[in-house]
Amino acid sequence: MGVVRATTFATASAALLLGMIDGRGVGLAAQNVTGSETHNTEAATVDAADTDLADQLSLLRETLESAVPRLIELEPLAEAEVADRARRRAAELGVRTDTFQVGPLTVVSLDHQRAVVEATVTRASAPFATWLVGAEWVVSEQMWGVQLYDDRETELGIWTPGVRMASSPRVGGSTLLAERVANEIGQLLAARLPPVLADWAGSAPLVAPGRGATYTMEDLYRAGVTSGSEAVSECLAGAVDSCWSVLGFPRSDAPALEWYSAEELRARAVRTAGLQRPRGLAEPTAREIELLEAIDDRLERCLDGDGASCVWLDSNNAHAFPLPMVARTSLLRHALELGGEGAFARLLESESTDVQELIGTAARRDPDAVVRGWAARVADAQPVVHEDLGVASALSLVWVLVFGGVAVAGAARRVS
Repeated sequence: MGVVRATTFATASAALLLGMIDGRGVGLAAQNVTGSETHNTEAATVDAADTDLADQLSLLRETLESAVPRLIELEPLAEAEVADRARRRAAELGVRTDTFQVGPLTVVSLDHQRAVVEATVTRASAPFATWLVGAEWVVSEQMWGVQLYDDRETELGIWTPGVRMASSPRVGGSTLLAERVANEIGQLLAARLPPVLADWAGSAPLVAPGRGATYTMEDLYRAGVTSGSEAVSECLAGAVDSCWSVLGFPRSDAPALEWYSAEELRARAVRTAGLQRPRGLAEPTAREIELLEAIDDRLERCLDGDGASCVWLDSNNAHAFPLPMVARTSLLRHALELGGEGAFARLLESESTDVQELIGTAARRDPDAVVRGWAARVADAQPVVHEDLGVASALSLVWVLVFGGVAVAGAARRVS
């Protein structure tokens, strides 16, 4: 058996925070295009307002960087020890547990739930099985505690540190439990991604749309068509360069000019300026006043046709990207599915630090072909509206005849 790191969650959380610190530029007059900060040339205007925040983030980064190695060095718990602790805790509570294998997963469940849990975990882990070949250790180094519970049998605290828990109320049944298990697997895989991919894709779990995911391909389609971005429309129509641009690889230093029309940029600038207004009754500080004056100046120039000022304002928009971050996760998942057997292992073994190249490595295809296929999947997810006009038309005709008959009868009575 492998080993279980009791510090996996803490280490992954610290790494995620570091990535968030590096990617904070979108909200501080910077464009985060590939997971690192690319400062807008106009960002100096707000430097004074950001000094304190930058200092605090720098201190936090130093603390996290020193903590991560210590967390990794903590002595791991052996799987046998974890299982023993779980059994002892279960005995204290008067329940029995069972430990068994489902592929590379070592699962511990309540004894009387083994059958349903085993079937559920098998179904939940099946989509990952092929492309996890060669990297099974990623999910086998932890034990997996899986349980259904209800009001009479509340969630039991039998799982010790080192057991990754997935549970669901009985009202959700095995379907919801399968989603929870798949989500836990997806989170663990996301935490194991090469740093450059993790910075780019964010922290969303690598789960298939509709299986424990917080999004579906239809959701991505809706987000794209309502973004107001011409580049997204071009992407869904098959323009590969536009796809890469909206996924974080713009062709210029002013991505907003690639993503949005001049009219849309002006509308976004007005919304962004409105969001920057102080809320509540507190008087704004001197630095806040300075920032607001800079925003007002840029807004006036933007509305007068200065594209650079529109871009500057949009870089302060927390939703500057035309697609949500889960679009990147879905592209990576698409590449892994295309790559089939050993796809995740190839990612882990690659020495590349280029995101697009890593996507191609996982899929064993040209990166452009991967993103083109992904865009086609999103476009195909356009919801179909079925309108059964036959019944509605027939009912309308009936009512027309009824009212027409009433009108004719009334006219006949008046004539007579």
